[in-house]
Amino acid sequence: MNKLSPQPSALSPMLELSFKKSLGTFHLDLSLQVENELMVLFGPSGSGKSLTLQCISGLMTPDTGYMRMNGKSYFDSEESVSLPLNKRQIGYVFQDYALFPHMTVYGNVSYGISGEPKQIINEKIAELLSILRLEGLENRYPSELSGGQRQRVAIARALIVKPSLFLLDEPFAALDQPVRSKLRVDLKRIRSRFSTPTLMVTHDLEEAFILGDRIAVMNEGKIEQVGTREEVFYRPKSKKVAKFLGIKNIFRGKVASVIEEGGVSIESAGFRVIAPSPGPLSISEEVEFCIRPEEVMILREDRPVREGLSEN
Repeated sequence: MNKLSPQPSALSPMLELSFKKSLGTFHLDLSLQVENELMVLFGPSGSGKSLTLQCISGLMTPDTGYMRMNGKSYFDSEESVSLPLNKRQIGYVFQDYALFPHMTVYGNVSYGISGEPKQIINEKIAELLSILRLEGLENRYPSELSGGQRQRVAIARALIVKPSLFLLDEPFAALDQPVRSKLRVDLKRIRSRFSTPTLMVTHDLEEAFILGDRIAVMNEGKIEQVGTREEVFYRPKSKKVAKFLGIKNIFRGKVASVIEEGGVSIESAGFRVIAPSPGPLSISEEVEFCIRPEEVMILREDRPVREGLSEN
């Protein structure tokens, strides 16, 4: 019997939050909804990504606002509600693992789970260790494990309590590339198995694109854009977002004409482009636009342009 499968629900899990938090001269001010998905918080260092997770988990208390998970209030400044971390049913994985060095793998994973028969607990742990490729390591201590193994132990410890929400704070940042790749596969498998709403912090562009169902781009304590991978990567809403995404080909131009299909023709220095319009634009209005490197094609004058290529 599967001891860890999520219980079916008629409602889609939903984290709703809108809060502010100030630390010295830094001000965090954001509103966000997370459904049954893996949402990535992406942005440069110091943009408030980790602070956001700390406020959601209860490690930090916002100054004003609210947080609700499936209608249950985690925090509400107007109602004077602020649940402690152990009452929020949140699984939290830190970048530095935060394992207990004096406990074995079994002891770390079983920490926090109680009130059930020993046999049931053992079956749950065995299932998680199998899913996370940790079988046979139950009696080892953290110092006897590799970095990837320690991080998988931390993930197992967060999942054993069947969390309503899963928070990951740059969980793979300290690992080398081959190990990161394997752990990304593990995380995607966990998502498909447990269907737990997940909020993950990263500043790794590749990681955000591979793992995120939706991506929230953060900068200086605010969210610049939220959307699917395709929306964020291929239709950044601002020059700042485009730069965060590593786009170098950013140009200025003027709207030459408006196309019926929802696009515009833009005149720039020495060339013209046709692009989708983000909203109503006027003739001669100045705009900024970008071209992703993979969309650039080099054509030779002595070779005919294939049909459809000129419209790419």
